[in-house]
Amino acid sequence: MLAVYAAAKLAPEAIRTSASVAGSIANALEDAVTINRENVSDKTVTKTITKPFENKIKKDGKTYIYRFGKANPGNLTPKEKDIKSGLSFSLNPQVESVMTTIEDLNSTGIVYAVIDGPNHVSVYPIGGSMRNWIDQGANSIWTQTVKSKVVKWDGVIR
Repeated sequence: MLAVYAAAKLAPEAIRTSASVAGSIANALEDAVTINRENVSDKTVTKTITKPFENKIKKDGKTYIYRFGKANPGNLTPKEKDIKSGLSFSLNPQVESVMTTIEDLNSTGIVYAVIDGPNHVSVYPIGGSMRNWIDQGANSIWTQTVKSKVVKWDGVIR
């Protein structure tokens, strides 16, 4: 009887506390993943959240990412094939790559980069959809932002 009485008295407070904590966590995750989810599947977001990338962060605290090709706007603008997957970057460089970091792109507030595969990073627009980015092309604010953050890869593995 005593156990039932204690559970009945404590359960409402435990539920309120759990709901409050769950709400706080949900809000923090929502703030952390402030991308336009129109073209991002729940599977991608789940992978991003459940597969931490601490092992990909380098000594200087930055996560270096590489886009194969040059720094011209055409290479930094998503194509129709990218509408569901975002603009692709890699965690591994190759000859003729440009580089930046996830942290540099995310700090812009214009685009958001997430690791969504073992060596793959997707970049999405903030404040618009992938369709908007594709339609606006090389002169879009998103392409210009990415262009402002990439440099030619210097051949040094980071």
